[in-house]
Amino acid sequence: MADANLTKLRKQLATPLYNVVLQNFYKVKPVIEAHKLYQVLDSMPKGALHHIHTTASPSVNEYIKLTYDPVVAFNEREGLFKVLLGKEQLDGYLRCTEVRKFWKNDE
Repeated sequence: MADANLTKLRKQLATPLYNVVLQNFYKVKPVIEAHKLYQVLDSMPKGALHHIHTTASPSVNEYIKLTYDPVVAFNEREGLFKVLLGKEQLDGYLRCTEVRKFWKNDE
């Protein structure tokens, strides 16, 4: 239903005869910002943080605390952390809580 509504709004901005987004941006910017499609999309929560500068990121201790959450997994080969929900598994990723159990038993 949401997709149908957004598509309907998009078609108001981009018809076969006139596509507002292909015009001079500075001339059509007020038209785009006043359109309901822009207002809907602008009010939606953003889905992800694509990158962060280290001066704006939490301390290393905060990142380490996150590894105690059972949804956090690490891939040593790639050097990446990922969030795995439920019983989700990804090739090469081990949940940090399981890695800790391994290391504790190995001592």
